Formats: sequence, structure tokens, C-alpha cells
Amino acid sequence: MQDYLSLTRHIYTGMPFLMSEATWAQLSAEEQAVIAEAAEEAKLFGRDLVQEQEISAIEQLGQQMEVNELAPEEVARMREAVAPVVDKFAADIGADVMDAARAELEAMR
Repeated sequence: MQDYLSLTRHIYTGMPFLMSEATWAQLSAEEQAVIAEAAEEAKLFGRDLVQEQEISAIEQLGQQMEVNELAPEEVARMREAVAPVVDKFAADIGADVMDAARAELEAMR
């Protein structure tokens, strides 16, 4: 087993809620609203659950190794270093998707 764990928080694995456009179009406005509300509720619940599980896992790992939290300056340096890669792929997936992803990430921080 390794001696150190550095919490870089450089990965976020989102779980999108997807439905076929044809199926969505067959639903009434009321059904769409219910599904959208349930999806938002599930997103928040899932996010809280994952954060609780992460805290527990880090506590357990801390009993077996030294856990290090990166300084904010180091996190900023890492973000700056990967900015060109992010920008490259942002052009491929579209500004609207990237703006939405950035807003979600910022809300979680």
C-alpha cells in the first residue's frame, strides 16, 4: 500500500440524466415537469451522498496513510496548466455545454 494520498480533486465524474428526445416529446408538459424536478432532486441527493462517502473513505485511508490536501495556490497552478486542453475540447463540445459544466463545478466548490 502507498504511504501518501494527495487530494487533488482534479476529476469529477458526472452522471447525466438522459432520455430520448422522441420519448420526451411524447410526455405531457406536466410529466416533463415532474421528471425534471425528480432529476434535479436526485442530482442533489446523489451529490450529497457521494460527498459523504468520500469523507468516510478519506477518513479510513487516513488511518493507513498520510492524506495531503493541496494548497489553493497549487490547485490554481494545476488549473492553469490544463487550461489549454480544456479550451481545446470546449471548442469541440460547444460553449453552452462548457458554460453549464463550469457553473455546476463552481456550485460544488
